Amino acid sequence: MTEQIHNAIRNAITNLHADAADVSIPDDLARLDSSPIPGLSLSWKANDELHLGHFLAWSGPADNSHEIRVLEALRHTEIPAPELVTAGTAGHRSVMLAEQVEGESIARTLENVGMRWEISAIAFTYARMLARIHSLDWTKLTPWLEDEESLPEDIVDEQVEQAFRERESGLEKAPADWNAFLKRVIDWLDLRRPVEVSLCLCHGQFHPDNIIAVGEDVTAVVNWQQARVTDASVDLAMLPVWLNEVGLSLEDVELFAQAVNGSYLQSSPRSLGNTPYYSVAQPFDQLIARLLDRDRPASADELERLQGTIERAMALAGQVPWKNR
Repeated sequence: MTEQIHNAIRNAITNLHADAADVSIPDDLARLDSSPIPGLSLSWKANDELHLGHFLAWSGPADNSHEIRVLEALRHTEIPAPELVTAGTAGHRSVMLAEQVEGESIARTLENVGMRWEISAIAFTYARMLARIHSLDWTKLTPWLEDEESLPEDIVDEQVEQAFRERESGLEKAPADWNAFLKRVIDWLDLRRPVEVSLCLCHGQFHPDNIIAVGEDVTAVVNWQQARVTDASVDLAMLPVWLNEVGLSLEDVELFAQAVNGSYLQSSPRSLGNTPYYSVAQPFDQLIARLLDRDRPASADELERLQGTIERAMALAGQVPWKNR
């Protein structure tokens, strides 16, 4: 995968300067496959001159047209979407190079906190930015994402129904020893489909890795490749999984999540009432995807963590700290 990223960067520089040559790229870019790099320094030759570039860089799927279109729309808002300089594709990956910003990702900041109160402060910054994104008028900003004349419930119902069709298909292809668990979760979700929805533009991958900040100021939100119009709960449903990836203890995960929920509900008129459903559905869909990934098979530990997250979310579904408004 690193080779694809290296080649995508070379192609991005070629898109910037057609005669670019001798592109100098740091050897270890494994981190770029999963999280952004706020300060990626590159050099190359073009027009018989040496060029230096300092970029905010992140990776995504080969087809990055959706993200580029969303970024262009966000340029006309107060959301700190990065200004794209160039992009390149190689194999199954693309690399986006934007203007460099100050700061570090919230995930990296959480890894280095010294005091527990800092976790709550970071959570407030994270939640307020999400509330700002959810306050955008998608019908004017990204009207191509959904039919603005459709009822919010109809939009989400169609998305939910499509997800169930994909789960049933995944059940047929999954290893036989997973069938009982997968069927149990599908039945659980089927009984708890969203009824009342809070429709808005969702980032789709609001991982702490994708939010770059300096103190309380967010300087960039990246990885808009999964942006869509859906229920607001979608953007926080995977938070326990993401915080475990960051490496926080269970106590710190709970502190951060509670602070996020409280701050979000104070900052936004949106409802998070469907979080119990999506907190099971989102990691469950990820579990199925990992079970079916032949190119990059999941480890037993990864599958066990996802299963544990799903089971905990199912067990706690009736004990939620958020309420409909």
